[in-house]
Amino acid sequence: MKTLLEIKDLKVIYEMGDKAVEAVSGANLNVRKGEVLGLVGESGSGKTTLGLSVIRLLPYNAKIISGEIVFEGEDLLKYDEKDMKKIRGRRIAMIFQDPFSSLNPVSRIKDHFIELFRSHYKNISYEEIIKRSRELLKLVEVPSDKLDSYPHQLSGGQRQRIAIALAIALEPDLIIADEPTSSLDVLVEAQVMELFRELKRSRDISMIFITHNMALVSEIADRIAVMYAGKIVEIADAEEIFINPMHPYTQALMASVPEVGVYKKLRAIPGEPPSLMNPPRGCRFHPRCSYVMDICRSIEPTLKKVGDHYVACHLYK
Repeated sequence: MKTLLEIKDLKVIYEMGDKAVEAVSGANLNVRKGEVLGLVGESGSGKTTLGLSVIRLLPYNAKIISGEIVFEGEDLLKYDEKDMKKIRGRRIAMIFQDPFSSLNPVSRIKDHFIELFRSHYKNISYEEIIKRSRELLKLVEVPSDKLDSYPHQLSGGQRQRIAIALAIALEPDLIIADEPTSSLDVLVEAQVMELFRELKRSRDISMIFITHNMALVSEIADRIAVMYAGKIVEIADAEEIFINPMHPYTQALMASVPEVGVYKKLRAIPGEPPSLMNPPRGCRFHPRCSYVMDICRSIEPTLKKVGDHYVACHLYK
């Protein structure tokens, strides 16, 4: 399967006064054409920062200090803002965590589609935009009369479906979905996940699906990358991750996932994620790890191939 996106040794910092927080520390990751890559980890692990780095929409105090983001053979870090505007929406689209904040509250839904289409197709007619917009709303199961509504007049589920419609409108090569169901109740979440699965089946989309929810990512991901404290600690096929998690952090995440019809004691991960302003030496997970060894406290493990996995852990030689 051809590689669509490759992230190499990416480092991203947030400047906090006279200090710097390294939110992404040397991440290496790839996305293949036609696959859904799940990016999983606790809040504050750097998942969203990594996603925003790909489309170069980081906050003002964030800075990419090294690495490459290679998209179809081109390093996006070498692109200026004018070039990136041609990429966003048309070739890489993002679905944000809160659709209410990503939609303009004083613009009708059709105005969002008009702005999107005309930013990439200068000569497209108003009639053609409305026609395509109606087709997209039908695809995501939102009544077409909602084109005349404002975001606050829609339910949370409808807003998220419209955010998905906007993301797929220009048929991008890659979609980055950042916690796309976190603001929804469980019933609407199930409906939105079914929509994602249908898009995967019908459109063969490539996607980075960012979440903290292992149960949720199991429904859609082909491969899973696990992130902890700014670092990728394990990558494997989704089935492999769930059958045989290798990194102690992945094992701890799996132990906290309930299973329908199965009685098991759920175990919380002890301790707290480390401060990225002053992360622990060696393996960043070692203060919370039940397998900790002396080497873990002093030497940082590298991501290496172990069987069908890539894992960063001193347990594996």
